[in-house]
Amino acid sequence: MSTFPPRRDGEKWQALYAVTGTEAAEIAIQLSRVASGNIPLLALTNSYHGSYGTAMAASGGSSCRHDLPETGGVFHLQAPIYHWKSRIDDLLEMAETTIKSSTSGKISGFIFETLQGYGGIHVLPNDYINRMAALTHKYGGYVIADEIQTGFGRMGSAYWAYQMSGVEPDIVIIAKGLGCGHPISAIVAKESVFARFNATGAHKCHIFANQSIPLIALCRQIYFLHLRSQPHVRGRRMRRTFAITCFCSDVT
Repeated sequence: MSTFPPRRDGEKWQALYAVTGTEAAEIAIQLSRVASGNIPLLALTNSYHGSYGTAMAASGGSSCRHDLPETGGVFHLQAPIYHWKSRIDDLLEMAETTIKSSTSGKISGFIFETLQGYGGIHVLPNDYINRMAALTHKYGGYVIADEIQTGFGRMGSAYWAYQMSGVEPDIVIIAKGLGCGHPISAIVAKESVFARFNATGAHKCHIFANQSIPLIALCRQIYFLHLRSQPHVRGRRMRRTFAITCFCSDVT
């Protein structure tokens, strides 16, 4: 938890461990719906959050969707990619129109990837992320940052990709880099989200998540020995090495 910056709203971060990234996305969406009391979820085209259930329903690409019955209540917004990057005002207007026309005026959340990995390596504009976060809160929802493919320093300049935009999400999904091959994922959220969920007294995880706990020590060692060693600095060194090997001179 020490890798997460202190929250500006004064709340503390809490974590719930799971097994896979898809499961983490499922639980995160469930948390947002239970804690907010609302069902509609905003997601983006070109996104990927999982391969089954609600996580698949939230994914915005045909390549990761199967012809199976899906959970409803997910509304896909045009992602700010390609020529849409310069039309953020239009995208925000379309998002608010979707909320006003397709919901009761209340949403459970907005799920996004700072960098859309499976969708073609698109980095979302910081302005868009922050304005969508404000819109989400305006209509009663929680901001969900999917860090499964971007967390743990993989973006170079920040440990968590969402930090690059300056936004403060309510819920963060992490996997892959957490276990470095081991089946472990986590849902990290501000304490009030878990408090509202726990107040229901309902079951929120399964027995297999408990085997993740022994892996925390391993991940902690990986964190100290490797992941905080300024990956952007190492990246530059690798590029220089490749430049020398390939007799290139335009890499700095």
